Amino acid sequence: MMVGRVRSAWFLCALTCVLAHASALAYTLTDLPANNWFKITVSGTYPSFREWNEGVYNSALHSVMLFDGYADASHPYTIYSNSLWTYDFATNAYTLRTLSPYHGGTTPSDWYQVSTCNPPCQWVHPYDRHPYGGFINDTQDNVAILFGGVNAYSGIYEMDDTWAYSPVTNSWTNRNPTTHPSKRSEHAMVYVPTTNEVILFDGYCNTCPDLWSYKYPTNTWTRRDTPGQVLPKGRRTHSMIFLPDQGRVMLFGGKSYDEITLFNDTWLYDPVGNTWSNVSPLLSPAPRLAAGLAYDTRNKVVLMYGGYGANGPVNDTWIYHPDTNRWEALAPIATPGPIGRTAWRLAYDEANGEFLLSDSANVVWAFRYVPSGQALDSIKPSAIRDLRPR
Repeated sequence: MMVGRVRSAWFLCALTCVLAHASALAYTLTDLPANNWFKITVSGTYPSFREWNEGVYNSALHSVMLFDGYADASHPYTIYSNSLWTYDFATNAYTLRTLSPYHGGTTPSDWYQVSTCNPPCQWVHPYDRHPYGGFINDTQDNVAILFGGVNAYSGIYEMDDTWAYSPVTNSWTNRNPTTHPSKRSEHAMVYVPTTNEVILFDGYCNTCPDLWSYKYPTNTWTRRDTPGQVLPKGRRTHSMIFLPDQGRVMLFGGKSYDEITLFNDTWLYDPVGNTWSNVSPLLSPAPRLAAGLAYDTRNKVVLMYGGYGANGPVNDTWIYHPDTNRWEALAPIATPGPIGRTAWRLAYDEANGEFLLSDSANVVWAFRYVPSGQALDSIKPSAIRDLRPR
């Protein structure tokens, strides 16, 4: 009986501490509780959040990049992502980097030129779209790569264009490669630093399932799947992440082309050998699409959060251990809640050692993973930057 009271008291104390930090006017990353989600309120401007887009960490900017939405004052509604934003953890602020000069409404006739652009609109800019998993960061070449997506009201629908964003010049370039994947949406891409290439797998397209690689220095797409090759079942809205210590691309979940079947299989792809392996862990999270995946470079694990399950949005938190091929269910007291496809915005802040998830409106959620038996304060204070609203 006494044990139950002690556990209840601990639970209430922990929950109170999490909520107290979340509502504080100033806080630092050292305030983050172990293995719990922490709500951060962002001051200033922030994206007009769309869905079906990814959060991508840029180590040079120490920021998460989002190809997301901007609502013009004279047209306060936009259905697609039309601008590039960055979120900086040290200043706890969003910055609007680039903006498309034209936005689409609910019909093709509703397209209009933006009345006021701050910062100035860029006339060379990706078309408004849902980018899905087609936005990644190429760390060696210091560019972000955007491929494909969909805009159902433009008359174009699925797209097959390849764009590169340079944070140095704050500009976009339409790369116009000679060969490229077919038009698609609901695809997934990941950057592989060991081979300096982007890997794209599947999605919703007329050539799917297929596997492609893209090399920025030569501006070349190469189709990698071969007749008779073992591939994951054809799917859309799946999630992928690179595992640096294994040199493999990890794929999890998604849904079938006909949207009837949800998957919860875990696959590893070897980009050097061009082979796929279904690693079949003993325990797996429930089937889902659009799960958030991010790799913790300090603890060498993958964090997965949320997505859409059979009964709608889910809000569970899992750790995948690549070294032992094991999924571990966590039980955080506070969570971002069932945010569905917004979970795709999950990214890992390498400079500070925590995961960041951009929610709707002015909210960012932070999560610091601490393995069992490791003290929270074992992370060097010098590696942690101040995160106070300014």
